[in-house]
Amino acid sequence: MSVYNKKIDYITVESVKEDCRNGNLYIIEENGKILGQCALVPKGQYYAMQRLVLYNRKNAGRGITTQFIEYFISIGYTNIGSTPWSDNCKMKALLKKNGFEYQYQIDKNYEFWIKRG
Repeated sequence: MSVYNKKIDYITVESVKEDCRNGNLYIIEENGKILGQCALVPKGQYYAMQRLVLYNRKNAGRGITTQFIEYFISIGYTNIGSTPWSDNCKMKALLKKNGFEYQYQIDKNYEFWIKRG
């Protein structure tokens, strides 16, 4: 099994355990196999989508991130934030398609986008 994420160093065993303990970790599975994970972490005025990972490169383009977003909205979350890499055009297009709006450049590597509910 491979993890598909170009800068995976921010996901550690401890961060996943913490997400589980806090009830923030969500997974998408198919036929008993985990396809992806995403933590939804409270950040004051919004909930941050963090540590979004697809577990196999073959799952890219299957709408997994959109499924996470739709699920979060369906269970009542509003004001969902995301911080894609500045050069991640596919993720930014996906966020825009799902109603997120660009807010500001965090630093040279990251942007902040939000979907208000």
